[in-house]
Amino acid sequence: MAKLRGMWAALRSEQRGALLAEIVMVIATFTLLGTGVLAGLQTAYRTKGQVEVVATTENIIRNQLAYVFEQAYASPRADYLDITPPTGFTLTTDILTYSTTSTDGIERVRISVAYAGATVRTYETVRVNQ
Repeated sequence: MAKLRGMWAALRSEQRGALLAEIVMVIATFTLLGTGVLAGLQTAYRTKGQVEVVATTENIIRNQLAYVFEQAYASPRADYLDITPPTGFTLTTDILTYSTTSTDGIERVRISVAYAGATVRTYETVRVNQ
């Protein structure tokens, strides 16, 4: 420590000021870099959660579509059974008539998945009675 004090005392006042300015600039640079890294980590963490919700939603839709198509055809506007979604997700399956004649055996299947009360995805397809 005494050696450092001796070096500091040996510097002229202009050199001391320049050294202090350089130290302040280095500290400011590291602070900005640290803030940028932390902001990036926070964004990555938030995005990870959103990707997980979307991936789970797509799996729910795929499983529900397979389950609906495995069930026996019911007349249009009938209800099909739903799978049990994971905790936090809600699943709604609507069967809508596709054409004006209800005897042609064509219906529209709409599946909506919501997470935390907000709809994440809605998917529609057509089912034909064969």
